[in-house]
Amino acid sequence: TYLISYAGSLVGQQVETSIWSGASGSSGQFDGFKALLTADTTVVDVAGATLSASKSIAELGKVRDAILDANYGQEDLGIFVGTAAMKYYVSAQGALGYMDQFHAGVTEANFEGTKLILAPGMAADKMVAARKSNLFFATDLASDMAEVKVIDMTENDGSDNVRLVMKWNAGVGYATGSDIVYYA
Repeated sequence: TYLISYAGSLVGQQVETSIWSGASGSSGQFDGFKALLTADTTVVDVAGATLSASKSIAELGKVRDAILDANYGQEDLGIFVGTAAMKYYVSAQGALGYMDQFHAGVTEANFEGTKLILAPGMAADKMVAARKSNLFFATDLASDMAEVKVIDMTENDGSDNVRLVMKWNAGVGYATGSDIVYYA
């Protein structure tokens, strides 16, 4: 149980990377949102810059301004940001003295009322504004093609080794490209 749990957490990190930055040409990956959104001409594209703490607020403002009025203020709307972008934003809030807490590091994860959602698998200089209900992650974990098992090699070769097998399919998608803002 421990081995499957530990390996599953490592696999989960790789799946998170595939969700946002994956490329089906790479072994063990599927096309992530970056590949899909880049190819879709209906997605609202925002030209970005190299993010930093001093630029993060202005660059988030570009994303906010590109969000369609019909989506702005919806409960499930969020701006998905990578770990570096979130760190830059928290640093910018500290420099501005957020609620007189300055560098406390504990701030609300929102930008002017729009939730910021940490997406650890996203590249540093990318952001996606979308409603959660518009984004999908699908897997075949319930099919006959998916399996997770531990194989004890003692009977096969006399060693005290085990092998772990994990097989399944996964992918991402979205319903309406024109409702998504892609900052790149």
